[in-house]
Amino acid sequence: MRLSAVWSEALRNLATGTSRLVIAAAVLGSALAGLSVADGSAVVSLVDDAAGYRAAGSAVSTLSSTGRVDGGACEALVGLPDAEHAGAMRRAPADLVALTMPASPIPTYEVTPGFAALLTGSMTDAGLLVSDAAAEALGITAGDLLQTSDGDAPVDATYTYPDDGRRSGLGYAVVIVTGSGTYDECWLSQWPQSPDSTGLLATVLTHQPADPSGRDEAPVLSQLNGRLGAAMDAASLFDLRPTRALPWVALGVGALLGVVLVALRRLELASARHSKVSPHAQLLQVLLEATAIGVTAAGVMAVPMTVVIARAPVEAALTLGVIGARTAVLGAAGLVVGAVAATALVRERHLFRYFSDR
Repeated sequence: MRLSAVWSEALRNLATGTSRLVIAAAVLGSALAGLSVADGSAVVSLVDDAAGYRAAGSAVSTLSSTGRVDGGACEALVGLPDAEHAGAMRRAPADLVALTMPASPIPTYEVTPGFAALLTGSMTDAGLLVSDAAAEALGITAGDLLQTSDGDAPVDATYTYPDDGRRSGLGYAVVIVTGSGTYDECWLSQWPQSPDSTGLLATVLTHQPADPSGRDEAPVLSQLNGRLGAAMDAASLFDLRPTRALPWVALGVGALLGVVLVALRRLELASARHSKVSPHAQLLQVLLEATAIGVTAAGVMAVPMTVVIARAPVEAALTLGVIGARTAVLGAAGLVVGAVAATALVRERHLFRYFSDR
C-alpha cells in the first residue's frame, strides 16, 4: 500500500468520523485540561505562599549587637548569592519633633542606603523616609516638606511596615539615611534562604566592644517575622507537591483512550487486513489518525490552561507553560502509543469473533 494511499485513508477516516476525532479530542482534551489546571493551581498556590512569606519579612534575617555593627560590612552582604538587600540601622541620638505634633516625638532611626532599599523594595537616594502610619498622622506624603523643630526636611519617600507579626518599632517612625559610624543591627533579605549565608551575618561585627568595660551582651541572630515559620524551602515544596505526577497520569489516560478507540474499530481493522491491507500500512494509518486526535486535544487543553497562566503571577507563567506542554505531550504520546499497540494486537483470524462481539 503506497504512502499516499495511507495518507488518503487516514484523512478520510478523520473527515467522516470513523476515527471519532471530535469526541476523542474533546474527551482527551478535557482530561488533560483538568490535570494541567490541577497541577498548575498547586504551583500558583506555592508561588502565592512564597510571595506572602517574603512580603511579611519572613525572609529577612537580623543580627543585633548595640554599637558593634560595621555598616560597610553589612552593606557588602548584598553580594552574597540570592541576596536582595542588606543594610544596617541604629536608633538616632534624638527623635524627630514635628511642629504639628510637638508633644509627640516620632521614633527616629539612622540607616544605611541598603536598609532604606530593604524597606522600600528598591535602591533609592532618599535621605528621609517616613512610615505610612506616621505620614498619615502628620498629613504628609512623599515630596512634602516636614516641618520639624530643627527646620524643614523634605520627605523623599514613604514605606510600608505592617503589623503582621514582624518586629515592632518601624511601623510608626522616621528613617534617616546616613553612611558612617557603627550601627546596632544588620538586616539581610535573601531569597531563596540560605543558612550558610545567614551565618555570615556575624562577620559584620567590629572587634571593638561597644561597652568599655567589655560586658557587651552576646549578638542576637533572629528572624524579622517568625509567624510563618523559620524557613521556607520553596524548591523542595515544588518538587514534593502532591500533584507533581499528574502529567504522567495524562500518559496513562491517553494510552487508555487510544486502546478504547482501536477496540471500537477492531472489526473494521480486521476486515481491512482480510482485504489485503498490510499490517505496516494499517499501523501507519492509525498512527496518523491518533496523532491528529492528540494534537487537537492539546488545542482543546490549551484554552483553559491559557486562562490559568494569564491570571497567575508573572513568576509562575513559565513553569505553568512547561506543565501544560508536558501534560499535552504526554497525553498525546500516550494516545498514539496506546492506539498503535492495540492495532498491532488486532488479528485477521479473529474477524468472525470481532463480528460476533460487535
